[in-house]
Formats: sequence, structure tokens, C-alpha cells
Amino acid sequence: MLISDSMEKLEDVLRDLDESCNKMRLTISVRKTNIMVVGEEQQRQAAREVQLQLAEEPVSTVDEFEHLGSTVVLGCELDREINKRS
Repeated sequence: MLISDSMEKLEDVLRDLDESCNKMRLTISVRKTNIMVVGEEQQRQAAREVQLQLAEEPVSTVDEFEHLGSTVVLGCELDREINKRS
């Protein structure tokens, strides 16, 4: 999981990670890579207009994702996670 306070910094971190992986002959799966923008609606909309790419493929922007078996939701809501474990 990569965390950044701007899309520009995220792009730099993602590029650095990709370069480091390539040096070790590893690849990042674009299919399994997603971006979730947390913040005000205006910030989220602006971030969606920036299309990050990895290995010349666009990286998807999502409102929720699974991480280590837990569902992470954009609004930090826990209802789905609590219901899943009940």
C-alpha cells in the first residue's frame, strides 16, 4: 500500500517502486493495482482527471478495495466489514 498527499507525489513513488522492482526482475501487476483518493469531493474529482500509468497501462481509480482480507471503503465506513464478520 502506497500513501501520498498528492497525485504528483504518488506518481513519483509509483515510478520509483516500478524502477526498483524492474532492477530486481519483478513486475507490478497493473490488474491488481488500484488508486483510492480520500478527501473532499473536489479533491477526488481532480485526482480522477489525472491518469496514472504503470508499464504504459492505466491504473484504475476505485472507491473500495480488499487489503489483507479487509474491505477498505472510501468514506471509512465499517458497516460492510462488521456485517462480513458477523
